[in-house]
Amino acid sequence: MSGPSNLTNQGDVSDRSDVTNHMSGFDHAVKRVIDALDALDAALETRLENDRKGGTLAEQIHVFNVDRARLASELDAARARARDLETGNREAARRIDEAMSAIRAVIAANQN
Repeated sequence: MSGPSNLTNQGDVSDRSDVTNHMSGFDHAVKRVIDALDALDAALETRLENDRKGGTLAEQIHVFNVDRARLASELDAARARARDLETGNREAARRIDEAMSAIRAVIAANQN
């Protein structure tokens, strides 16, 4: 009497246990999917942040290149100006030497 009803009850308990284990496995799978999506979201956020920084870095490199070109141009102009000043300085020194020679000649001529 109790045999067949016990089998039915035991089968019901076993079936419930399988359903519970199945649900736990399902819940575990859902949790894994959610964790994977969270990891993907974090990776995307990191990538976007790096892309923004990369864009900023590219802009900084462009600004540095523009500054470098401007400074190179200014340096070339300063070197050209320095050459002009050296040429002018040599010309002034030559004229001063000529004037001193002329003054010495006049003084020597007046002393005699």
